[in-house]
Amino acid sequence: MIKYLHASLWIIVFFNFVIEDFLNVPSGVTKLGPPAIILILLSLKINQKKSILFPHISLFFLICAAILSSAIWNGTKLFDLVNYTLYTIFPFLYFVVIVNEDSEKLLKFVVKTVIILFMIQIPACLIKFSLVGIAENYIGTISYASGSISTV
Repeated sequence: MIKYLHASLWIIVFFNFVIEDFLNVPSGVTKLGPPAIILILLSLKINQKKSILFPHISLFFLICAAILSSAIWNGTKLFDLVNYTLYTIFPFLYFVVIVNEDSEKLLKFVVKTVIILFMIQIPACLIKFSLVGIAENYIGTISYASGSISTV
């Protein structure tokens, strides 16, 4: 089950627009799916181990404080704050899950999955470029929102 959760997470991350546009899945699934999967993986890891390594915990809290103080100072809407936090904090929590993983077999599976999904992006990008130019919403390659990165 854990193996499929990792794979599902990376498939949603890499094929965000394909899932939304071509499969007509609501955008809430692609926006809330990865954080939900990360929370499930983290809770499973916490239940499995007696002690969890949380590397750079001070950096984690510093980032949270910076996000919150920036939102207060700039008058950011609550939705925008939550949305930004999802894209910055949850990848760090996924890092905690990976750091605490004992199974080398599972870690190799995650690495292979990411490499395969990344390699798929190359022909997808070429096809997208030849068919529709530089628009990003059709194939679902890694680039997102004017070229900013949407990967972990």
